[in-house]
Amino acid sequence: MISTILSLTTYGAGILVGLLSGGPALLLLCIALFLYVMTRNYRRLRTETLQPNWRDGERPLDQALVDWTLLRTETALSTERVVQLRLNWFLSKRKLKVVELEDVHSIVWRRYTNWFLLALGLYFAGSWNPLALLLILFGLQGKVYSVRFATPFAQMPFTRIVVTTFWRPQLQELRRFYTNAFMAWSRVHAGRARAGDTAAVPTAQVAISASGDVEKDFAWGRSLLCYVGVFMVLATLQRAIEPHISYDDYLFAVLYLALPVAVAHRSPRDAVWVGLLGFVGLLTMKFPGGGLLAVLTNDGRLPAFGQYAVVLLGIEIIIGVAALLAHRVHQWLGFMALGLWLGVIRTLGPNLAQDFGLYTLILLAMGAALVLVPVDRAAAARLNRA
Repeated sequence: MISTILSLTTYGAGILVGLLSGGPALLLLCIALFLYVMTRNYRRLRTETLQPNWRDGERPLDQALVDWTLLRTETALSTERVVQLRLNWFLSKRKLKVVELEDVHSIVWRRYTNWFLLALGLYFAGSWNPLALLLILFGLQGKVYSVRFATPFAQMPFTRIVVTTFWRPQLQELRRFYTNAFMAWSRVHAGRARAGDTAAVPTAQVAISASGDVEKDFAWGRSLLCYVGVFMVLATLQRAIEPHISYDDYLFAVLYLALPVAVAHRSPRDAVWVGLLGFVGLLTMKFPGGGLLAVLTNDGRLPAFGQYAVVLLGIEIIIGVAALLAHRVHQWLGFMALGLWLGVIRTLGPNLAQDFGLYTLILLAMGAALVLVPVDRAAAARLNRA
């Protein structure tokens, strides 16, 4: 028994050594070990909190916590200093910074679109089209908020503290933190001026009053982004089950047509975007690795740009009519707008409209839209509360 166990252990060890003797296997093992150790360390790092030892007469004013997935920063503001604890998953880094307010020459408050996601989406366009579409959508609505405490470069060691977040609901918190920081910074420099150090006073001490406590920039909304993802998942399933991604299917095509019409009963704006971006999502799944020329051709390498344009225009018209009927005539008449799909098919080919299966598809889409209306309302309410 013991000899058998020893022989099996020796045999297994021999196999492991043989695998690790190759470069790729050893590299994968090193990567796995690195991920394990960094993750284990970071789970313990997150239990650490910032607890500054304030000086006599120094009072804490505000605190900002930014918790990303792999990075956590905690910044404390007092009447005299700014202290920041930075915990990083990579290399298990811990960084504690302290900057005196009297050494800060400016406090910068910035808000801008997430250009990194946009650049990354453009980079993947033409090679990983589904990923590129999602990155561009998230990048267009993504925001970056930051408060920067800038110090003179010539005053070594060069140290500055930056509080940055990508989370829209944290706008008010960072705006409040910036306002408190500016007031504390102004009092510190005003005290130095009264003491006779006029050179330390900035030339401009007036804060620009901006009503920036509420984010008013464009946002797709969580429900809209989820629906684009639903379209892409359905397209993936259709491509796995059937030969092509198309609108002549009794299951997937019914959902493609019904979902935007159902959304129109809740929000015409979301319905128009769901129809457009959902269709684009289908194209990215149909041509996941091709560029513009691939989109202009179908699976048979024949020009199909006109067909795609007609289908997209028809979908947007159906959604527009559905929204009009739902809000101005009667909400249940919006489903009848799906009958316009017959005209879209006639535009693509008069003989196609003589197929009775088309009428079955339209009726199924009407029924599916009727069922999806309460589902859409419940999903939107839940996502908006999240």
